[in-house]
Amino acid sequence: MPGRKAPAVRERVFVARRQAGWERLEALLERAGRKGLRALAPAELQELALLYRSATSDLAAAQSRAYTSDLRAYLNRLTARAYAYVHVGTAPGGWTNVATFFSATFPREVRRSSKIILATSTLFVVAAIVAYWLVSVRPANAYALLPAGEIPYITKSLHDTNFAFDTSFAPAMSSMIITNNIQVSMMAFAGGIATLTLNRPGRRNALSLALMQALVAELAAIGADSAVKVVI
Repeated sequence: MPGRKAPAVRERVFVARRQAGWERLEALLERAGRKGLRALAPAELQELALLYRSATSDLAAAQSRAYTSDLRAYLNRLTARAYAYVHVGTAPGGWTNVATFFSATFPREVRRSSKIILATSTLFVVAAIVAYWLVSVRPANAYALLPAGEIPYITKSLHDTNFAFDTSFAPAMSSMIITNNIQVSMMAFAGGIATLTLNRPGRRNALSLALMQALVAELAAIGADSAVKVVI
């Protein structure tokens, strides 16, 4: 029987010795909860931190000595409340963290990883240029560079692909298209319209570097001609 009572006696002695500090910590937390940490004097703030450290030690001791669950739960709640003021309460605010990240943290990380960033960016650009050149020279190379699921297939007829309207309106739409083509033709001959045609059927008019340079040159020449109003 005496051996069974010993742990309970040690717990009562432990509580009697430490309870005053716990109650003082609760009082400081109560004031901080009502008025904020600024309501505490500098000495009280230091006392709050010391009492918090002492309470965490008491919690560890209570857990290691297998004291009652009520005591362990009480100390756990007390230290959790104090933690919110000792650590979270003194941490910078949300906007301060955002400003610090963009003004200091992010630039520092970019400088620290500049070699890796430069290497990966260069690899990405070179791979994009090579892939573009391969596909422009031979469009079928796209099947070697991309998964089959990423390459769209034409599953509809030319009419359904280019003209998404009900076929019952086809006569009216045909009249509109013919009328528009006649107007464009008349304006091309009499209204200062220039026609620019891509003429590389063997390459399916793929936009190679040479073709784009030729387009830029032709557009510049057309732009210098005051008689041209529209380019088709």
